[in-house]
Amino acid sequence: MHFEYIDKADLQINEILGGLAEFEDLLVEALRNTIVDRVAVIPMTPGLSGAAVFRINRVNGSHALLPWIAKVAKEYELIRRERDNYKNYIVDKCPNVPTLINTGAGAEFDLRVRRPTCFV
Repeated sequence: MHFEYIDKADLQINEILGGLAEFEDLLVEALRNTIVDRVAVIPMTPGLSGAAVFRINRVNGSHALLPWIAKVAKEYELIRRERDNYKNYIVDKCPNVPTLINTGAGAEFDLRVRRPTCFV
């Protein structure tokens, strides 16, 4: 799988997390049941809580899959607020918005098990 970082998204993630490995590992784990050749990470306007926000475009061959949203912060509380804001102000109000990753357990994927710094 090839990761492409648009508009210095890699620098933003590196500044927050201290590297790209954790972010990429999270995406690879979330993609475990999906065939994806390329992933583009595109910065968006920061969230209301101050978390960095990225659009995740996934491509399988010549087919674009529905995009995801990744929110990245050093503090888990910012991520929780961002997730709540997304549910309360975005997903029910706007058609065709990118979806949060569902892990199959009915909740968005986060890093509580490892280091609570980002969710997608």
